[in-house]
Amino acid sequence: MRRFVLLSAVLAIALPATAGPISFSENWDSYPSQASYLLPVDDATWPQLGTSTYVVTNARSQSTSNSLLVDNGSSYASDKGISHDFGGVYKATDANPIVVDFYLWVDSAANRANIDVFVELALDDQAPSSSGVLYNVVAFALPNSVRGTLNKQAYLYDGTNWSAGSVAPTAGGWDHMTMTIKSNTIDVAAGGASNGGFPRTYMGNFDQINIRHPVLTSAGAAWLDNLSVTGGELIPEPATLALLALGGLFLRRRR
Repeated sequence: MRRFVLLSAVLAIALPATAGPISFSENWDSYPSQASYLLPVDDATWPQLGTSTYVVTNARSQSTSNSLLVDNGSSYASDKGISHDFGGVYKATDANPIVVDFYLWVDSAANRANIDVFVELALDDQAPSSSGVLYNVVAFALPNSVRGTLNKQAYLYDGTNWSAGSVAPTAGGWDHMTMTIKSNTIDVAAGGASNGGFPRTYMGNFDQINIRHPVLTSAGAAWLDNLSVTGGELIPEPATLALLALGGLFLRRRR
């Protein structure tokens, strides 16, 4: 009985209450209703990636009041993004896939090909810039620098290459976008229509969600809303594993 109590104490120290799957959501409605609330300037939970910021605005929203204005054409600087850390490293499996879910608004049909925005899961602060190079990233949405002009289809980054889906988000309305990462595959959907499954080439784990707008485009505007990340399995840190091992040795010596 004493050994059981000691083991329970070790596990309580080594495995915190937050050891479950990812459960993160952001609909931006908790921010003040104003047109110039800047991220990350006004919110330390979204550190900056790149050279500029994003705006939380009530000009357009899929939910109650606010959305995130990501791409606003010439008024924004290039090479930018924001990030949110999960507080641990997670792996995606068939039994516990990681699902990235968000809504995307593309301002108009004429500008849809110019939109440059994607949402990515990453390990550390890396961003895919071209095909053929392995990054610790999977990403999905509308990367203008990869699609080129007049290409309106959503694209997926599997860790090495950008691949075109079969569906283009609509213009002038909210499109539901999902990316489901499993053990060996990634399933994506745009506008409620499945783009099918793609093989993963980055087979590693993830510790953050990033929103990126890497290239300045000359026209168009895009908003994101109701972003969520769920699922996955927490990978114990080396210190946690070491503590568990020490606890096991201690209990063995008690015998």
